[in-house]
Amino acid sequence: MRKLLLIGILIQSISEAYSQVEFTLQSSELIPHDEGFFLGGVSYDFNGDGLDEFINGCPGDFDFEDYERRNPAEVTYDLHTESGEQFGFTYKNCMILPVCEAKYPSELEPALSSGFIQMRPLIDTTDTDLMYSYILSPEISNLQSITMETSADVSIQPDRRLIPYNIEYSIDGGETFVQDYYISDVVAAQGGYRVTYDAETNEDFAQIQSDSKTKNVILRFVTNVDNSNLGAYKGQYVKVHKIVVVADSAMTTSGEIILSNAPTLLSDPILIRNGYASVESGTVTAYTISGQFIGSGDSVKLGKGLNVLTTNSGFRKKVFIK
Repeated sequence: MRKLLLIGILIQSISEAYSQVEFTLQSSELIPHDEGFFLGGVSYDFNGDGLDEFINGCPGDFDFEDYERRNPAEVTYDLHTESGEQFGFTYKNCMILPVCEAKYPSELEPALSSGFIQMRPLIDTTDTDLMYSYILSPEISNLQSITMETSADVSIQPDRRLIPYNIEYSIDGGETFVQDYYISDVVAAQGGYRVTYDAETNEDFAQIQSDSKTKNVILRFVTNVDNSNLGAYKGQYVKVHKIVVVADSAMTTSGEIILSNAPTLLSDPILIRNGYASVESGTVTAYTISGQFIGSGDSVKLGKGLNVLTTNSGFRKKVFIK
């Protein structure tokens, strides 16, 4: 009997270890949309000389808020137009800047991850398509922890300006989100913010975790409303560099873990040298960031800028060539 009990415990431990997954949103791996700011850019008379200037790529000192508030009667937020799904995460009304650095030098060790997807403030409107800017996690169960890397687009001044965000959750597939329990935090440092939430450090996380043991949940990462009445907690732009959710894959109606949903981790087979991408076996295919075919074979010469590489074994990554 004792042997059977030990075998049962061992099988359970193996099953739990196998099903636990790191669901990762690495912003440097995201592909920007053709119509987004990074690729599509914007033309506007920024210096008031009567001629439009064109800006795209990494924004540098470009003031998003000043541009998107150019009409005092209407906040347009018309640069944050990218919506879609990549790597299992869904995003709405965001801006993808995959090779751009944080606005302020990183003070973290290790340094803040490169690249970011930027969420804008929420808009106080009844138009839900326009109202929200958010990132949704895949559907998960048995949540263990959430780690986020974020940074700010404006200087942090604790006496009058914070950079708030919330992590909400849904137990009905994203139709509604629980109102009584959600994680509320702020980007806490000028040089970027890295934080891990778990049941020991956050009471609201503990409730989310409790629900995730018996139900599938979806996490929603979202900013505050653009409303001056909120004072220091008024909605601001939040740059999300990385999200790591440690959890199990979603359960079936019978309570079983859907192991096939768990991403398979592959070692990197692609060698980058002297502007070429090569593989020892199989083929590597290269595209521009906008999807234009560059070449395919055991060795491919890459173009300047961001290149998307895939192999016939299913490995995928992006490489920036200066």
